[in-house]
Amino acid sequence: MAFDVPARTPVLVGAAAIDDRPSAPPAWSDMAEVPELMSRAVHAAGADSGQPQLLAAADWVIAMRGMWGYHNPARQVADAIGATGAQSVMADIGILQTTPFARAAGAIAAGAIDVAVVCGAEAKFRSLQAAIAGEEETVTDPTAEVAPDQHWQPSGDIVHRLEVEKRLVAPVQQYAMIENAFRARHGQSIADHRAEIGALWTEFNRVAQSNEAAWFGEPRSAAFLTDPSPDNRMLAFPYNKWHTSQWNVNQGAAFVLCSAEAARAHGVAPDRWIFPWSVAESNHLRPLIQRPDVWASPGFEAALDAVLEHAGCEADALGPLELYSCFPIAVRVQADHLGLGPDRLTCTGGMAFAGGPLNNFVLQGLAAVVARLRAGPGGPGLVTAVSGLLTKQGAAVFSAEPPPRPFESIEVGPPSAPAVAIDADRTGPGQVVSYTVRGDRDGPVDAVVLVQFADGVRTLATQTPPDVAAWTSGEPIGRRVEVTDGGVIATV
Repeated sequence: MAFDVPARTPVLVGAAAIDDRPSAPPAWSDMAEVPELMSRAVHAAGADSGQPQLLAAADWVIAMRGMWGYHNPARQVADAIGATGAQSVMADIGILQTTPFARAAGAIAAGAIDVAVVCGAEAKFRSLQAAIAGEEETVTDPTAEVAPDQHWQPSGDIVHRLEVEKRLVAPVQQYAMIENAFRARHGQSIADHRAEIGALWTEFNRVAQSNEAAWFGEPRSAAFLTDPSPDNRMLAFPYNKWHTSQWNVNQGAAFVLCSAEAARAHGVAPDRWIFPWSVAESNHLRPLIQRPDVWASPGFEAALDAVLEHAGCEADALGPLELYSCFPIAVRVQADHLGLGPDRLTCTGGMAFAGGPLNNFVLQGLAAVVARLRAGPGGPGLVTAVSGLLTKQGAAVFSAEPPPRPFESIEVGPPSAPAVAIDADRTGPGQVVSYTVRGDRDGPVDAVVLVQFADGVRTLATQTPPDVAAWTSGEPIGRRVEVTDGGVIATV
């Protein structure tokens, strides 16, 4: 049936997720490059709309930057779909993956544009195969001298100088510290906490097993996921390899958004229409070691509350979900706030099992949510995004039903609590705020510890080699330690 909505109502009419994974990998040079993956996904999204000619009417073509150096793939995509009048847009890493939908839907609602294409892709599997072959990967970039018409770039630093000095910059290490702080906050034992992470990731793996598009969909037991092993080595306690996002994939996704007026003019059938209801984002930067509550994500709480309030529903009334899943704690802070169990948090299996193309997974997940919404019936769908080290957070609600109120892009306010003071040279007695034990292929390397002194000032300290038993039994958080010259833990 036709929808009686205002002409400028933004609608998502085409969605597609693709992969380039041959059963017997050919030479890496025979695999598609990123712009080709994007173009394939966009053409598939156009076909999904039922009216592929709509692509040529695109006003914006937005490409999410990944782990690649192409200068203007959005222009290549625009040329491939015949959208000669489209503006090419590059959204850099650090721009939330919900942002293109917020800006495109907002521009459509305001009458600034009629049609937008959003796309992204990663070809790290291609790069991996080149490395395995001992060859240098080469790429073609016909737009190397063509700047995008719009270049969306983040601002500010996501890490503190002391984090850089102590080499606490790898995402797995920072997320592990958040995870350990979350455990202590909730009063869990280390054994119970590890078992809960294993159970959560086992559920995500179960979903991936039934997802034909999952890159790593083979069954994984809770024991395999929980216990370190040669095939699942410890990276940063409590995280092992398979707790982390797996980005060695060739995957892409794309969407076509337009006004209701344009959808009608191009003959898009109503059964293809999905309505963006709202997007809420927190773009306020605060390095991990300066967050008053290391275990918390006030930005996520505010963003989730904002989209649910706009939707006029509670979390348990939501339909399909795809919560951002780079590491278990990213899921856990969201699920904890929403009050939802582990059996309904993903449609894909998450970034460890479905595949985690950098700066593009939200698009992969949204394609799965759109498919569920079209299959209906059910409540509105929710997709979420993270940028940085749980630094920025985004949430977006989509539905097969028209929105109860006009589309809204919501920027939630900064945290109310001030940043914690840091002193890189402080020594003396303090308490452990959080920590992780870092490992490599040979085993544990060191412990990195966030310590708070009696006056509330913090520092980072290390212990090399780490007292593994002290950090992986009992509860180290809250324990008294001594920081000596050079930022070294003297006692545990």
